[in-house]
Amino acid sequence: MDFQSDYEKIDLSKQDFQYVFNNILQAIMAKLNLHLPAAQNDPLKEQVSTILEEFLINTFDNSKYSILADGLDLQNVLIHDILSLKTLENVEKIDSEITIQLRKIFQEFEQETVDVTKLRRDLPKQASEMYNDIIKQTDGEVSEIINMIEQQSQEYQKVQQAHNNTDDRFEKIIESMDFSQINQNYNDHLQLLNETNKNLPSLKIEFEKYNRTVQFLEDAYQQQLKEMDG
Repeated sequence: MDFQSDYEKIDLSKQDFQYVFNNILQAIMAKLNLHLPAAQNDPLKEQVSTILEEFLINTFDNSKYSILADGLDLQNVLIHDILSLKTLENVEKIDSEITIQLRKIFQEFEQETVDVTKLRRDLPKQASEMYNDIIKQTDGEVSEIINMIEQQSQEYQKVQQAHNNTDDRFEKIIESMDFSQINQNYNDHLQLLNETNKNLPSLKIEFEKYNRTVQFLEDAYQQQLKEMDG
């Protein structure tokens, strides 16, 4: 059968092509079972089933000229090969090492999923506990600073009060002092000091005379003792 090739073809995968075929075939068999609800070994039913299946295969065989399967033209491909999922491209052999790596990756992914789930459950609780600890610690530090300020304020007040009391006592002492009498006593002592300074030279002469007299008497007494011993 010749078809023009200047039209746009429908691009499907072979799996999609077979999926459509199987769905239509199942619908036909359902209709057949509805109209010929006989046993499976009924020759008439088997003959009709074969005719219907061949008709469907021929229909799909005619449609292959307007379809690209996995990007490949199906004109020279048997419809049975497509419907049996015989692939047109070379299928690489499964690498066991890659399979092991993929299995390991999936295991790690599952473990990460478990860890993330656990974090979603535990992190809010941990964040709440950390927040409460910070609030408690901050409250304690603020309370300690406030107490320290209050103690310093009380000590300052005590010192200020003591200073005020000292000033009061000092003022009372000042008020009780008789400065005129103190001034008079000061002047009297200055006068006495001046007179003493004036009399000091004569007193010094008198003292020297007294010292020589005492020394003379001492020498005379020692001489007398010697004479008596002799």
